[in-house]
Amino acid sequence: MVKFLRLNNISVMYQPGQYVLEKFNLCVEKGKFLSLLGPSGCGKTTTLRTIAGFIALQEGTIVVNNKIYNNVPINKRNIGLVFQNYALFPHLNVFDNVAFGLKMRKIPKDLIKEKVLKVIESVGLNGYEKRLPAQLSGGQQQRIGIARAVVVEPDLLLMDEPLSNLDAKLRIEMRAEIRRLQKKLKITTIYVTHDQLEAIALSDEIAVLNQGKIEQTGTPEEIFYSPKTLYVAKFIGFQEIVSGIVVNELNDFVEVSAEYGIFKAKKTGKVSLNSKVSIVARKKDFTLDKKENTNSMRGKIIAKIFQGDVVLYMVKTGSNLVQNVEIPLKLASWEENEKLNINVNPEACIAFSEGGK
Repeated sequence: MVKFLRLNNISVMYQPGQYVLEKFNLCVEKGKFLSLLGPSGCGKTTTLRTIAGFIALQEGTIVVNNKIYNNVPINKRNIGLVFQNYALFPHLNVFDNVAFGLKMRKIPKDLIKEKVLKVIESVGLNGYEKRLPAQLSGGQQQRIGIARAVVVEPDLLLMDEPLSNLDAKLRIEMRAEIRRLQKKLKITTIYVTHDQLEAIALSDEIAVLNQGKIEQTGTPEEIFYSPKTLYVAKFIGFQEIVSGIVVNELNDFVEVSAEYGIFKAKKTGKVSLNSKVSIVARKKDFTLDKKENTNSMRGKIIAKIFQGDVVLYMVKTGSNLVQNVEIPLKLASWEENEKLNINVNPEACIAFSEGGK
C-alpha cells in the first residue's frame, strides 16, 4: 500500500530543550482514516498543526504524496482543516462559507456553484444555503465546517476534536456522518481525539500517543483487544487489578504472586519468570460472589450506581484500591456495605511487566 503521508523523525519544541515531539515517526496510507488518540498534552494537536504548517520543525521531514512539505507555505499546502470551534464566518451564509476556499483559489464562478451545491448536499444541508451560522444548530454548523474543508478536494483532511462541543446523541450521529463522507470521498484523514470510543468507531488505524511518542499503532480491533503496553491498556478501558511477581509460566499464561494470592493472566511482551508485573482487566469481565474462585479479591461495596442495563459497583479492596465492576441489571442483587469477592476469569486478564512493556 502507498504511504501517502510520512513524518520522518520530526522534532518540535515550544521552549529550548523542551521537546513536545522528538524524533516522531508516522505513516498513513492513501485514503485511510487514522486517529491520534491520547490525553491532553500528549502531542496530538501539535502533530496536526505541524502537518498543517502552523508549527515549525526543529528537525525531520514531512512528506505528502512524495513531496517534502517542510518549506511549503500554509496557503500552498492542499490541506482541509476542521476545528473544534467550527471557525465559520458569522457574516457569511452557508453557501459563501463553503465557497470561501474556492474563491481564494480563483475558481470560476460556475464551477464554484457546482462544487458547493454538491458538497452541501453530501452533508445533508441542501436548502440551508442562504442561512447564517447563527441560524444553525451546532451539528449543522459542524457539517458546514466539514463541507468547507472537503470542497477544495484536499490531499489531506485534518480534524482536531471536531465533535467535542456537541451533545452525546449528536456526537454519535456526526461520527457516522464523518465516516460515511470520508469513505465516499476517499480523502486521507488524520483525526485528533481523546475519546477512545470515537477513535474506535471512526478509524481504519489508531496511533495512541504518550508524551510525544507513539505507544502503539494498530487497527481499532488490535488496540481494543490486544494493547501492547500498560499505558495503552489503561487508556482504552482496562483497569489495574493487582501487581506482583511472576512465579510460574504456563504457555501463554503466567501465575503471579500478589496480595490476594496467586493470580493467573495472559502474558505479554517482556513478561518472564521473576519479573514484576501489573495485571489488568475490563470492569465488564468482573463478577461478584460470596464464593472465592480463581483470581479472587476480597472487598466491600462502597457505592452502587444504576446505569440503565447495568449497575456499576465500586468495591474497595485490601490495598484501598477501588475496583469498578459492571453487573447486568437483572443480576445486580448486591447492596452497599456488603462484603464479597471480585472474581476475574484469567482469560480476561493481561499481565504487563513493570514499565508497561
